[in-house]
Amino acid sequence: MSTLRALTPHSKSIILCAVPMATNNNNQNVIGCSAPLKGCLIVSAIVMALFLVALIHFSRMPSVHAIGTCKYNLQELAAAVSRYEDVTGSRPEKLKDLAGQYLSDKSVLKCPLDKTSDKTSSYTYNPKAKGGQVMIECDRHRLKKDMPNSRLRVLGDGKFEIKNPGFRETVKEAEKHSR
Repeated sequence: MSTLRALTPHSKSIILCAVPMATNNNNQNVIGCSAPLKGCLIVSAIVMALFLVALIHFSRMPSVHAIGTCKYNLQELAAAVSRYEDVTGSRPEKLKDLAGQYLSDKSVLKCPLDKTSDKTSSYTYNPKAKGGQVMIECDRHRLKKDMPNSRLRVLGDGKFEIKNPGFRETVKEAEKHSR
């Protein structure tokens, strides 16, 4: 038996009521959860742990890190081209013309995978690109040595895309490395 206490709305007295509690004497595992639920929780924890391990592994790959840095560089360059165009009415002839007033960090002119020491930009640039045409492009990225390069692009309308090689290109490149 359990006691329930309540205050009545118009008085300050307390009403005490005895309420019988429902119990299940046949179930020995009163506290806890069922075996199928425990199994689901364990499987979910294992899947999450494997996902985290894979995420950490791929985020530490130099090629994945370089793609992220290059994407940032391309977006900064596209913004600088847009600022230049807003001020002058046309796009610059070369990306290095952006350095200084429109581009504070000159390091974005280089892809992180470009190890050359020259001061030219490592990106292909087309100042006359319109709409869906490629304005700025980097073709130095590959996830594995036996895969063809992926192309990171900024289009004339400012959209960013990554053009990954097709299945046939990947198979051809893999065949070259297997010989």
